[in-house]
Amino acid sequence: MIERQQHGAEMVHIGVIVEGRYHSQAQPAGMIAALGARPRVNVVEVRSSDDLDECAVVVARGRSEAVIALLAAAEDRGLRTVNSSRAVRSVLDKIVMHERLVEAGVAVPKTWTGPVDVLRTRLADHRDALVIKPVFGDNCRDVIVLPDGRALSALRWTEPRAIVQQHIPNDGFDVKLYGIGDEVWVVRKPSPLYASGKRSTLMATRACYVKLAHRCRDAFGLDLYGVDCIDGADGLIVIEVNDFPNYTGIAGADQRLARFAESAVGRNLVVVS
Repeated sequence: MIERQQHGAEMVHIGVIVEGRYHSQAQPAGMIAALGARPRVNVVEVRSSDDLDECAVVVARGRSEAVIALLAAAEDRGLRTVNSSRAVRSVLDKIVMHERLVEAGVAVPKTWTGPVDVLRTRLADHRDALVIKPVFGDNCRDVIVLPDGRALSALRWTEPRAIVQQHIPNDGFDVKLYGIGDEVWVVRKPSPLYASGKRSTLMATRACYVKLAHRCRDAFGLDLYGVDCIDGADGLIVIEVNDFPNYTGIAGADQRLARFAESAVGRNLVVVS
């Protein structure tokens, strides 16, 4: 439960929307705690549109229709939202995500999308490893590595469509780009596709990584975001983009998120066409 602070004449009221499954995660709990320690900030828990009356900016973590509807209601009132409802919605559908990344000139794996029966036929002769995932899904839900295209025929898949990508081998680690506004961090993380007890490590932030992160950010209009990448022979290959990650391994992430939320008051809304 988020407790309200005492109101003040110069108080900045920041609304926070949290989808239930994220209450126990590092974010937005860390950001909320950091906001609560700031002298001019009053944190308002937004559960309905009535809670938006006092807010100057609204920050949300969640992808449910209820969360997106509350963000849209805040925007209808002219409030700044972080991330915007349109930005969150733009990263839900992985087919749309892939198309937008291609349009932005971002390197992505070779990808096939569509009804599963069509993909089974189309990829029956594909001899290399593939990764299949739901069109709508996160936290690696139902992401499966297949040895080749023939394995699709034996795979039980309950959803009408899927996204299938070329499997890019690595050393068991992925590269994650974390962004808060213009700031970017690079973390080497154990791949969720492989069981590993290894730890994440912070990498040096190179200009090419920042450029790639900003390109992905701008493609979706995100303020708080993560970019999942694999380090290929010719550089980073983007697997997908997500909104408001946990910022694992980023020192001071709680305070940086809090500062960004406070500084967002009065900024124009980001619009993605």
